[in-house]
Amino acid sequence: MTDLDPEQRVRQLVEQARLRREQDREVRAAFSVARAAGLRRRHQAKLARLRGDVTDLESLPEDDGPTAA
Repeated sequence: MTDLDPEQRVRQLVEQARLRREQDREVRAAFSVARAAGLRRRHQAKLARLRGDVTDLESLPEDDGPTAA
């Protein structure tokens, strides 16, 4: 690591923290989209079972969730 003066070091640490928070937000958003897609799929399966439409869950359409996440 290079020798930085204290002010530069603080700026570097602040930038690293900002980047880490941004990455954390992106990861949480991705998990949220995946969870929502899974919940929609389970809900579709439940409705199909209640209607008696489908006995095989493989015949349900795939739901990849929103494309712009």
